Amino acid sequence: MTSAPRVVMLLGNGLAPDPRVEAEAKCLAAGGCDLVVLGWDRDGDLPPEESRDGYRVQRIRRLASHGQGTSQVRNLPGVWREFVTRGAALRPDVVHAHDLDTLPAGWRLARKTGALLVFDAHESYPDMLGHNVADWVRWGARRLERCLVPRADLLVTVGEKLRRHYAAMGARDTEVVGNWRDPLGTRDEVARIRQAVRVEAGLMPSPVFILFIANLTPERRLEPLLAAVESVPGATLVVGGKGPGADAAKAAAARCPRIRYIGPVRPDDVARWTAGCDAVYYGFDPSNANAAFSAPNKLFEALAAGVPVITARFGEIGEIVAETGCGILVPDYTPEALADAIRSLGEPGRAAELRRAAESAGAQFTRAAADRALLSAYARIGARRGLVIRTSAGEAA
Repeated sequence: MTSAPRVVMLLGNGLAPDPRVEAEAKCLAAGGCDLVVLGWDRDGDLPPEESRDGYRVQRIRRLASHGQGTSQVRNLPGVWREFVTRGAALRPDVVHAHDLDTLPAGWRLARKTGALLVFDAHESYPDMLGHNVADWVRWGARRLERCLVPRADLLVTVGEKLRRHYAAMGARDTEVVGNWRDPLGTRDEVARIRQAVRVEAGLMPSPVFILFIANLTPERRLEPLLAAVESVPGATLVVGGKGPGADAAKAAAARCPRIRYIGPVRPDDVARWTAGCDAVYYGFDPSNANAAFSAPNKLFEALAAGVPVITARFGEIGEIVAETGCGILVPDYTPEALADAIRSLGEPGRAAELRRAAESAGAQFTRAAADRALLSAYARIGARRGLVIRTSAGEAA
């Protein structure tokens, strides 16, 4: 009898939560893998071990608050050593490194144990660092990426633009595994959720309800949206999240009764709020280096609920909206452009047209499709070592 392939995932946070990692771990466990997630508990407030949906979580406790910038670099060698030591004791067949901050440890662990190496690029990490770190850190991250990406047996990432980026860097085998969501339900089920949310929130009279739930950082372009909603009679905006932009949202809510700030939103409630709105706003600074690859969770949360998005033409989100018609692309994030987009949702038949396009796109970008892509990629590289991975229920490759 063939033993289950042993997979060790390395993660630079404590998995509390990390939806992408949790979805992939659950998928691989269902595919017959004996899987352990080794996470870095930076705050020291999580259990050292726990069991999840068919997999185990073990945590390395090294206190290091988030947002340290350049000084965080000094913590990495010690964490990498623990990843390698703890990971080697698990005798993995596959090492799955999430993001560039775990890839050096993943490469060393794979070499030490003879395991296959999977690099899971959630984003362009050097671009994500931006101006939060010294130039030498960003330069070092790019050099590390160029050195290690060609050494991975498999690279998985969130979208086609990033996949092409890494293929040009020398990635040997690549696969898109999107942060996609299965539909919330049938059209009637979503309509019932929509009505319940709007009644509970007192939004039934509103002809156009816009939703924006995010980390409210400056690049999210919140203030032009607030000004746009104030200028469109009847339009309602609900803002959720925390960050520097929260003060602007509170001030706008005090001025305009059609704007509500609801503070941080539990992950389980995001889907309900999304189902209740007429459009999800996704603001992001197009000049940010990472914007070129943007395939955000917000897009796929919206599509799972059959709800269109309002955003600008950049990154993968711009390509998907343009190709599928599942939203409105504004030329830039100005109050005038956003007000025009909001008013267009009130035109006869326009909202229904956009919802149909969003439903159609949502049927394409499903969690089930992402799971199939991940299992097929694992089966492809696993075949080189005689590892058996189920690519669907009851089926092995």
